[in-house]
Amino acid sequence: MMGKISVINVSGEMEQSYIEELKKSKHMVESVSSKNLERIVEKTDAVIIYNDERQKMGEVCRLILKIRESATSFVWVFSKQNLEMDRLIYLQLGADNNFSEDCIPEELQLIVQRTMAHQLSTLNKRHVSGDRHFKLLVDNQSILLEDGSEIELTKLEYRLFTLLESKLNETVTYEELNQSMWDISKDHKNYRVANLIFHIRCKIERYPDSGIEIKTVRSKGYRLQLH
Repeated sequence: MMGKISVINVSGEMEQSYIEELKKSKHMVESVSSKNLERIVEKTDAVIIYNDERQKMGEVCRLILKIRESATSFVWVFSKQNLEMDRLIYLQLGADNNFSEDCIPEELQLIVQRTMAHQLSTLNKRHVSGDRHFKLLVDNQSILLEDGSEIELTKLEYRLFTLLESKLNETVTYEELNQSMWDISKDHKNYRVANLIFHIRCKIERYPDSGIEIKTVRSKGYRLQLH
């Protein structure tokens, strides 16, 4: 399975032909309610927000912001009336792309497939430092240790760990983490990063021989190092 895609119909319903085309690429696609949004997006790889009434634009904006606060899932907006100003607003709020009825089912499927496949190839890689080994398992959102133990992470924890890992032995600043995680840079959001780091550390500490350590660089950010 390529990934899980949740469709939120704000107004009207996304045509079944688009859903069927996405399923051809082995995506799991389901229509969901905007209720309990945080719980839903935690378990999904991408969200498509469908809207066929411009009057409902405010609700689309609210959903984009809500998703960006709690998850790193891809967010695409599919609008029947896809005006240039609306597209820019959605992108500024954190949407990854906009689609309209001009986009045929096959085109949407190709864009989604290539975007998610690129993320998979970027995240699913092996890391070695001296005689210490671990592997990131993107499908499981976990860290596989050399002895076969697996550290399971939530979607946000996994995303944060991969950001630290991408700059191994270097300090990743609060600003960089906030920008990558939630597309914000204001320091009043640092508590979110700190909370995620706390939970990741707790899980890593259960495996004292993992050789993985997340160091706090006071007033700057965090650094992942292996020993």
